[in-house]
Amino acid sequence: MGIDWLKVDAKKDKAHKVPGTVLLEMRAKITSQEGTIASLNQNIASLNQTISTMTGKIDGIKVSMESTIGGKDKDMKGLIDDKNKLQANLEGRIASLEGKVKELQSALDKANAKLKELDAVKKERDEMAKNMKVLEDELQARDFEYFKKYIKDKSSRAAKAFEQKTSPE
Repeated sequence: MGIDWLKVDAKKDKAHKVPGTVLLEMRAKITSQEGTIASLNQNIASLNQTISTMTGKIDGIKVSMESTIGGKDKDMKGLIDDKNKLQANLEGRIASLEGKVKELQSALDKANAKLKELDAVKKERDEMAKNMKVLEDELQARDFEYFKKYIKDKSSRAAKAFEQKTSPE
């Protein structure tokens, strides 16, 4: 038989008859539950200590990461500044070199125009040299013909003069 809890609730101050087995069962349950509670309290204490240790580790890692991130951030800003300075320097050099390229292209264009002009003059000179050679050949041929005619005329005059001197008059 168990405990009639309704009667106990109705008459709280009065003594009630309870069989010994029920009381022993309740004592065993209470002892078991007290052991469980003590075990759970130890677990809670252990977990609280683990939480405390982990919180300390997390705080240490947090500080370390903040320091590392701060250093990396500073390094990154320095690298960005260096990159920007280098980029500005290179852009200036590129602009300068582009100006030089334009100057050199202009000089090259002028030199090419002068070269074309000189090629035209050379071609004209070569053509004139050819014409002069032809004229020189013609002149030499004329001079030779003239020389032959001159010699022939002189010979013939000398022969006439000789005949006139040798002929009895």
